[in-house]
Amino acid sequence: MKKILLFLFVAAFGLTGCQKDYKIYTAPELSRCLTPVDVKATVQYMKVTFDWRLFADATSYAVEIYSALPEEGMEPDPETLIDAFDVDKDKLPYTYVGPEDQKCYYRVKAKNPTRADSRWTAFASFKTDTDPTVSCSKPANLTATAICDMVVFDWEVFPNTKIYEVEIYDKFIPSTGEPDEANLVQKLELEPTQLPDTLMMNPDKKFFYRVRATNPDSDLKPSKWVGGSFETKTFVWPTDEKALNETITQKYTGTDDEGNPSPFTGSNTKNTQEITINGFTYGVQCTCWGNRMSLPAGNSSTVTSEFGAFVPLKNYMSFKTCKPGSIETYLTSTSGGEACVVILTDKEGEGKKAKVIFQSSDIHTDYYAKGKTQDKIVIKEGDLYGIKEAATVYVFASNHKNVQVLQMTWTPSL
Repeated sequence: MKKILLFLFVAAFGLTGCQKDYKIYTAPELSRCLTPVDVKATVQYMKVTFDWRLFADATSYAVEIYSALPEEGMEPDPETLIDAFDVDKDKLPYTYVGPEDQKCYYRVKAKNPTRADSRWTAFASFKTDTDPTVSCSKPANLTATAICDMVVFDWEVFPNTKIYEVEIYDKFIPSTGEPDEANLVQKLELEPTQLPDTLMMNPDKKFFYRVRATNPDSDLKPSKWVGGSFETKTFVWPTDEKALNETITQKYTGTDDEGNPSPFTGSNTKNTQEITINGFTYGVQCTCWGNRMSLPAGNSSTVTSEFGAFVPLKNYMSFKTCKPGSIETYLTSTSGGEACVVILTDKEGEGKKAKVIFQSSDIHTDYYAKGKTQDKIVIKEGDLYGIKEAATVYVFASNHKNVQVLQMTWTPSL
């Protein structure tokens, strides 16, 4: 008889036909409201819409929102409480305006003045965002890449921002409150078009920075501060006995740098393997025409884009350098070839990256460049600053036409 009464009591609250993943409640537990299930929070900027499955025994629901998740089995710290409110059962789904750009943790319980409250649900979370009609969007994907004693700032920008305020400190920035101005090292304002931006800092120190978006031309509020840290080092230019550390000009004949006879013995001679002569290296299939070197046409199989820009695998000439400087040469093509100069570096904080220094199809159309001015291609200090080892400079044909290189001279500037 007791079992029949219990079944009728449960059915009265809409629990017949429950799926097997619901808990089977005992008689003492039915003296309190049933704990809400299928609880969810849908976020649009700062608006959070709560919803869950209704049971007939509840007349309202209590919601608590916290800024921190308590340890398992512990009650939340009252100081982390953001908000607490009741929601009438007829008001679901219920929309609440939360704090801007914050991760929150919430729990829900059912209430009825004639019965005991239900147990709290397990904590769940939601993350609010910035409403772009109210506040500037905070910088996204923020990076501060330290290259020895130089730092490169960059982040994703948004249309509702005009100025980014950047502050750099030499002490930790607290997560709450304002940092001590006595620790402020540098303060600057950047427009979106100035990114990425490079600063020189004192070496061998750790710095902490923060950035926020502003728009002085509108009523938008500044975004929240976001930031991080970076560490600088003292930069020393590397040394490499195989690098071109002094002014030097190409030569093709005689012996290579290993003491072997040069394969370039006369006009229209081709190398079958990579070879280095007088510090200049020639990839396979380069052809010497006495006073000039012909670099074969390139294609997708002769280059790699692994380092961010095309680097040739063959059909090139190259040299190593540990210092900035300039190349003086004549680049020619009678067939519409496009000459390209790329530098491959391995820098502190960046790893291996390729950068295009020169690329043009507007080169001399006369093989001998008679009466023409030499091409001067400059590799700047900033192109190499922070390198851990000698950089490699490549010259190659970047389209499907050959390029000729008349004798090249490299002159370091440091």
